[in-house]
Amino acid sequence: DFKKTLPLFSFFRGNDNGHEQWALLFKPVCKELANDFFGFVLESNKTGEIGGFLGCNLSIRTINGKQYKICNMTSLVIKPELRKQNFAHELVKNALALEGYSVQGLSPIEKTIPYYINLGFKYNETKFYTLLSPIFPPIQKNKKLRINDHTIETILSDNDIKLYYDHQLPDVFHVTYSFKKSTVYCIIKPSFYSSYVLNSSPFINLFTKAWFKIFRKDFFKSKIKLGLIHYVNNPELFSASVFPLVYTLCRKMGVKGLSVSDNFLKRKGLLTLPNKLVFSGLYKSDELTHRELDTLYSELLVLNLNHYQL
Repeated sequence: DFKKTLPLFSFFRGNDNGHEQWALLFKPVCKELANDFFGFVLESNKTGEIGGFLGCNLSIRTINGKQYKICNMTSLVIKPELRKQNFAHELVKNALALEGYSVQGLSPIEKTIPYYINLGFKYNETKFYTLLSPIFPPIQKNKKLRINDHTIETILSDNDIKLYYDHQLPDVFHVTYSFKKSTVYCIIKPSFYSSYVLNSSPFINLFTKAWFKIFRKDFFKSKIKLGLIHYVNNPELFSASVFPLVYTLCRKMGVKGLSVSDNFLKRKGLLTLPNKLVFSGLYKSDELTHRELDTLYSELLVLNLNHYQL
């Protein structure tokens, strides 16, 4: 259905995704499922024309020693002339009917959020912070830091090696390093953020706006590139060890800082800023809470998005 569905994606305003990136929604990410199901379409009985699409990225995750099935919804789009016929409701109902799945919507259009709440979705209350890269490199360096090194797969646990192979996606960084005789593993992908999102401090906000006014730039439309951390295997060790590595990680990935959720970051450093906007998506689950959910196997990785592109 990809070729017939592709024209629908032109209705998403402000996106710069190309043909190849949209095509990733129609390829399996979770190899364990080995399926060819990527979501739901509205198809005309008469012409076969596609009038709507809801992408679904399915995965099986091991969380707290137990397996869970998770569906990450993405790219809900209906042709304008069909939008008054409640087809969007039917598409989402089909996703919710997937047996045994917890369902996430990580980047819905802002005006549709009340609609999802009426269907039983909850706000994901996870908060995000920005770890700014320091100006100078740290004195001590972790000599066992590996970034997209082919030897990474030899030191990962069975659960992490599955995530490693499933997320061999464009521009995704797989990072490992040693701390207290253990291996910390992270999955990171760079993404562009609005400067407005990051300026949480009133002082920084005022200072930044002043400079943007001087240089006649749009403060709200300016972009900064950050590395969004999608997964950390050991949040406690990560929180105790990541700060000396921020400088090196940022330079290797070509970003100005790291964006990380408080599910992974248990303590805050000197150059840690809370993000101004707090929105981490929506979810519906009988067993899992927002503390146990992350953004793997989602459009945030496949389509290079972040939570704040509403």
